[in-house]
Amino acid sequence: MRDRRRGGGDDSQRWLTTYSDLVTLLLAFFVLLFSMSELDAAKFEQLVAGLEAPFGNPGQVDSVLAESDGLLDGVPPELVAPAPATTTTTMAGTDEGVELPELVLTPDQLLIVQDAIAQSLSASGHQGAASFRITQRGLVVSVATDDLRFESGSSRLGESGVEIVGAIAEVLSRIENAVQVEGHTDDVPFGRPGFDNWDLSAERALAVLHLLVDGHELDQDRLGAVGYGEHRPLVENTDSDARALNRRVELVVLYQGVDFDE
Repeated sequence: MRDRRRGGGDDSQRWLTTYSDLVTLLLAFFVLLFSMSELDAAKFEQLVAGLEAPFGNPGQVDSVLAESDGLLDGVPPELVAPAPATTTTTMAGTDEGVELPELVLTPDQLLIVQDAIAQSLSASGHQGAASFRITQRGLVVSVATDDLRFESGSSRLGESGVEIVGAIAEVLSRIENAVQVEGHTDDVPFGRPGFDNWDLSAERALAVLHLLVDGHELDQDRLGAVGYGEHRPLVENTDSDARALNRRVELVVLYQGVDFDE
C-alpha cells in the first residue's frame, strides 16, 4: 500500500497546477497582444482628418499630410525630392525669394533653383514661359521657341525671347554649375538646301548661349550648346500643338561635376 506520509497527497491532482500556469501564461500573452493592437482613437481621428485636405476637402486645413501637385513631369519617383523650405532671402524684383546655394548638388537644391527661375520670369512679365523637369543630369528649363519669338527658320531671338533668357540668366549667374543649352525642332523638314533641322536647332542653342555670355557675362567655361534637331521630341509630332511643344530650347543646369555628354 502506498505510504501517504511520503507522497504529500494524491499525485493524480498535480496536473491541475501545470494547467493553471499554462492558462495564466496564455491569458497574459493575449492581453499583451491586445494592448499592442489597440487603436489610439484620438490619433486615428487625426489621421482621418489629415487625409481630407489632400483628397479635395477645401475646408480642412489642419492636414497631417503635405499637399502635392504630383510628380514632376518626366521625373522617376526615386528622383523626386521633398519641397524645400521657404527662406527669407528676397530676390530683386520679387516680393518673396529663395536663397541659392553656390553649387547645386542635390535634387532639393535643384528645386530651389527652379523656384528662383520661376519667380524671376514672373517678375519680368513672363510667368509660365518655362516648364521644368528634373532628370538624372539636373534641372531642365524648357522654353518653347515660339515664346522665344524665333521667326520661322531663323535663329534670331525676338524681344520677348531676350527678356526670357535674361530672367533665367539672372538666376544662373548666382550659381556655379555647368549649363548646357540644347536646341530642338519639330519633324517638319527644313527647306533650305544644305541646311536642315540639325543646323537650325544648333544655331538657336548657340544664339541663347551667346546671349548668356555676351549679354549677361556668364562664364563661358561653364556653358555648352548642342542641337538635336527633331530627334528628341517631348511628344509625338501628331499635330500642330504637339509640334509647338517639340520646338524648344532647353537650358540644363547640370549637377556639379557632371560632364556635358553624360
